[in-house]
Amino acid sequence: MRTLLSVVAALALTVGVYADKSPTQAGQNTYVVGGHINVPPPQFNPGDEIYNSLSITDNQTYINGNGDAYSGQGIFGSDSDLQFVDDVRFEEDCCVDVAVRDHLTFFGTGWTNYQVALYADNGNCAPNEAADCDTQSGNVGIATFSDTVFGLLGVRSSVQTDGSCCVPAGNYFVETRAYDPGTNGDWGYTPRDGVQVGCDSHLRDGGIGNPGYGTFTWVSSGTYGYGVGTVAQALSVKCGPPKPRCIYQVNKVKNMATLCGAVCDSCPYVRGDLVCTNECPNGGADCRTRLKGFNACGNGAACKVIADLVGCDIPPRNCKRCR
Repeated sequence: MRTLLSVVAALALTVGVYADKSPTQAGQNTYVVGGHINVPPPQFNPGDEIYNSLSITDNQTYINGNGDAYSGQGIFGSDSDLQFVDDVRFEEDCCVDVAVRDHLTFFGTGWTNYQVALYADNGNCAPNEAADCDTQSGNVGIATFSDTVFGLLGVRSSVQTDGSCCVPAGNYFVETRAYDPGTNGDWGYTPRDGVQVGCDSHLRDGGIGNPGYGTFTWVSSGTYGYGVGTVAQALSVKCGPPKPRCIYQVNKVKNMATLCGAVCDSCPYVRGDLVCTNECPNGGADCRTRLKGFNACGNGAACKVIADLVGCDIPPRNCKRCR
């Protein structure tokens, strides 16, 4: 089985860059590829907390709230799908380990599943439309708190992720929302204060359940009618180190055209791409040797993708999103 070092070499040969050069080790954890030195970035230690605004509910200082969940059958008779994000700053690379989230609910029972996602800042104090990483977790610890502002039932959820949502240092918008359509049917509101901290929070409809905000693109909550400065949400994020995962290299992409001959308009992979999947605590023995699948395209076509296993290691930055 090849190492991640040979993965980098294979990728270079595949795409035709540095095709006549091979990587050499320049020092501990430092590699030279085609004359460029790649130094792995530093990582947070497990449990390092890089953001905490839970005092909003601890001190009962919130003044309003936004719907933020994919749930709600028991309250509204059908599921609603609303998203709400707040900005954070990662000084170093981060793999989300634990996300703690406060919601104001009707039943107070909490949820069994959460979605955690990070959206990069587009440079204008707003999130990109597509998430840089997202994951779902059913490993959720539930506690309650008093809601003396609106008289609802406060639920604090501690979401332990699988460590697959990793991003380099920078400005991001974080989303931690209940994701339980058609199950317990409760609904959650994000409690927010009126203190201006960094960028404004943003909201949109998720596009799966019933809409609520009337927009499928991110809109500043201040300009949407909630008042300028209504920024922070009750949230805590802890980072942990990345974990070794099965890494594959795409060696074949075949376009499967429609009956009318239309080719795929948006295949997410090209030959040479690296893809990481599940964790591999046994050094790759628990990794499949090959991945095969079809990716649907927006125009009805599809692309067939085949990728071969190249190792079990910490995913490099040029790896496609871990799944």
